[in-house]
Amino acid sequence: MSNDKPQLSALSDASLKDWLMLAALIFIGGSAFVCIKAAVVTAEPGVVSGIRLWVAALLLCAYAYATGRPLPGLFQEKDG
Repeated sequence: MSNDKPQLSALSDASLKDWLMLAALIFIGGSAFVCIKAAVVTAEPGVVSGIRLWVAALLLCAYAYATGRPLPGLFQEKDG
């Protein structure tokens, strides 16, 4: 048996890019609640939800286009 303490390899292997991505995720997730609270004051909750979904869809489409990834087809034939 070894007397060495176990190391947290996930934390020690994290790069600056990983930490920045985590910070961005925390910022986006935390700011969503503030934005929703402000938006619901001026619009109906259903409208706010619809806008959020459309914005997310547009951002995902832009990301897919920028990275060259294909979008999934609406109708796909099943084999067999």
